[in-house]
Amino acid sequence: DIPLRLDPKDMPLLTREIEGDVLATALAYASARGSETVDFFLNSIPKRMGEQITESIEDRGTVEQADGETAEGAFIRTIRRLAEDGQITLKST
Repeated sequence: DIPLRLDPKDMPLLTREIEGDVLATALAYASARGSETVDFFLNSIPKRMGEQITESIEDRGTVEQADGETAEGAFIRTIRRLAEDGQITLKST
């Protein structure tokens, strides 16, 4: 429910807060499952940055479930930490 809970303007902050390898792994895993989070994320960041991340996602290839879930967990923990710190605001669903 990331697209429903986050403001697109907060996405660039996530790229600075999440290690690039973890971010690419989480998004590659989400992409393989058809998650709309990937498009939401990539459309919410500067085009050049999105192209670089897309390239990293493609370079990942198939992501093992355990690795994908670990990366997604880190992604979600970062969102929660930023919300708790008041750096982003989560919308109610």
